[in-house]
Amino acid sequence: MSTNSNIGIRYENGQIDSIYCHWDGGFDHNGQILAKSYNDVEKVKELIELGDISSLGHHIASDNPYNHTFDSPEPGVTVAYYRDRGEPWLCVSRDCCEDEFKDQQYSYLFDVVKNRWFFSEEGGPFINLVSCVRFLETV
Repeated sequence: MSTNSNIGIRYENGQIDSIYCHWDGGFDHNGQILAKSYNDVEKVKELIELGDISSLGHHIASDNPYNHTFDSPEPGVTVAYYRDRGEPWLCVSRDCCEDEFKDQQYSYLFDVVKNRWFFSEEGGPFINLVSCVRFLETV
């Protein structure tokens, strides 16, 4: 069974652009990866521009794209439906509202103004993601 999530970015004007991730959307996987490997605005934008993804990895792309496919992904590399499986382009959801964005079990939002990640579980309020990751590392 999959754990679905949305991953998005909120710009200065309040616009949210987001993508869907099919696998391992829980805090213990996607939350950890986003907090540790996607803490730069440009890297978050690059991730969002992939369009919908099957799974999130610490890296957006492989150093050798011939070693990375949907059926044989390179360990630690994000698997995208369009780039890696050749599926029709599923464009980024642009300018969605916060309620639309939180329609998956987990939602991760990078706020450009605050320069940090937030997450929501089951449509609840957004919580600072990095603070939660740091807390869990001390437990």
